[in-house]
Amino acid sequence: MATGADAVPLRAGRSARVGETAFRLITMAAGALVFAILAAIAVPSYYQYILRSNRSAAESVMQEIASAQERYVHLERLAQNGLAEWGVIDPGSAVFTRFDEVARGEAGYTYFNPDDHFREGMRIAADHGVRPSYAIYEAGCTRLGAATAAAMPKVPTPVYRFMFAEEFCFGFPPRERYLDAHLALLEELAPGAPWMVAGLGVDIRPLIAPAVARGGHIRVGLEDRPWGVAETSRALVEEAVRLVRAAGGELATAAEVRAACAAADVAAGRDRH
Repeated sequence: MATGADAVPLRAGRSARVGETAFRLITMAAGALVFAILAAIAVPSYYQYILRSNRSAAESVMQEIASAQERYVHLERLAQNGLAEWGVIDPGSAVFTRFDEVARGEAGYTYFNPDDHFREGMRIAADHGVRPSYAIYEAGCTRLGAATAAAMPKVPTPVYRFMFAEEFCFGFPPRERYLDAHLALLEELAPGAPWMVAGLGVDIRPLIAPAVARGGHIRVGLEDRPWGVAETSRALVEEAVRLVRAAGGELATAAEVRAACAAADVAAGRDRH
């Protein structure tokens, strides 16, 4: 669903109803001291270089995408060949400024997602039966996404991916009460729509048990962890499975996910034909 991350869909059930040597000791100590000093200088500098480089690359890519058609050409071609069931189609822009950038007085980055781009993605979803996967950075993303889906009944029921953050300024930190705020709005605007918890620069694990208890789903992986963690995506998924089962949930098969999404379409009166 997103680069560098894995989704953990859950079955509806009981819970849903309620990552040498040295010559002498002195030489080793001196070397360790020098290394520590260099690391203290170089690692943060390299970290900031990577952040600036990634932001610059993202800005360049967005500047080069002159039209909505260019942005979604890959999705339409995949859909035309029957190779896309879901598509990342995001409603609204988001502030990707980091708190450490704010502290240094540096300008951040805005994820720019114009309405015409969003509507082009939704057109493809309607034409080819691709299920939109919404990244919900703010409450306005839910409102825009739900209103657009309601106006386009041939679009399959979107999946709402609530994006939490600790390192970035957008949205909410990963707290149970903020998950409930997202869900209250979703229930008002798109009752019964499937949803999951995810994030950027965040430890999403505190929300796994609350999501299971509320009948939601989980996305885990390196994208859903703070910068610089040592875990692998496989280890994070395996840990998430343990936490899901400890909370009374269970993994769903691909067939079960498809069936649940189809049931959501029927319940919402979505016209898939």
